[in-house]
Amino acid sequence: MISGHIHQLFHTQLQGITYLSMESAGGHLRASGKYEDGWFFGYTDVNITAKSVDFKIHELGPPFGKGRTTILSDWGKAGLLTRR
Repeated sequence: MISGHIHQLFHTQLQGITYLSMESAGGHLRASGKYEDGWFFGYTDVNITAKSVDFKIHELGPPFGKGRTTILSDWGKAGLLTRR
C-alpha cells in the first residue's frame, strides 16, 4: 500500500502487508521537520521487475535539502533506521 498525502516518509508491515508513506513533493513539512524523521522534500525512483520492486529515495538538493539518497529498507515507521 503506497500513500503520499501526509508528506512524511515511513515504512512498516502489518499482517503481511507493506505500508509506505512517501516523502513530500511540495506540501509543507509538519511535526519535527527533520530529515531523519521522514520530513523532507524529494522523489522516489521505483524499479519493477518480474522478481522484485526496488525503491530509491532521493532528497532534493539545496536550497530545499542536502541531496541524500537512501533505499526503502533504510526507513522504518519511526523514521530513518540508521541516524546520521
